Amino acid sequence: MQAQSLAVGYARVSIEGEDINNQVHAIEDYAKTNNLTLVGVFRDVGVSGAKPALEREGFRQLLTALESMPAIRTIIVFDITRLGRDVLDVMDTYKYLTEKGYNILFVKHPELNVIQSTPLGEAIRKATLAMLSVTAEIERALISERTKSALARAKAMGKHVGRRGTQIPIDVVRQYLSMGLTKKAIYRLLVQQGLLRYQERGVVKVLSYNQFLVRLKSMGL
Repeated sequence: MQAQSLAVGYARVSIEGEDINNQVHAIEDYAKTNNLTLVGVFRDVGVSGAKPALEREGFRQLLTALESMPAIRTIIVFDITRLGRDVLDVMDTYKYLTEKGYNILFVKHPELNVIQSTPLGEAIRKATLAMLSVTAEIERALISERTKSALARAKAMGKHVGRRGTQIPIDVVRQYLSMGLTKKAIYRLLVQQGLLRYQERGVVKVLSYNQFLVRLKSMGL
């Protein structure tokens, strides 16, 4: 029986409370399907992709583990956006890892994983990676613009005169849900943005998380 190759995984979510387990499970399933022994999955939670990979605690732990276990040469990542926020960040991180001799596999981009490891194949892989990174960057910018527009509409409509009248920006909530955020993460974001405040007897308060969930349920969410 042929011995399985060893691998580690890397997962990242930008917001505290956002579910990272979907990425972890996908990495575990990918390793099992491709006959790889997954030693562990390193995680960065609540860390923006705008922060360089080498400055993230989870990513640094991954590198330390790899240095101590030279038999591991494969890193499994859910998708390219976990490496960086824009094309330059993604390519810099990719270059850093590949120059150290590591093979990076992407769960969401199997087309990148089957390109042959030849000079021509690596050039094609880098070009494809750059193209996918640009596409993701454009999509992220479009989502940001739509979210800003929804926030502006919500603020224009919101007259917080009491707990019963507190307006929950339903368009914003739906946008965040479509991005895969948990309700807990969405609640925290809306609180930070000042969208769940109300006045009661002249005192400014914030809608509680339980009240927030009740409102969402009444709206069919």
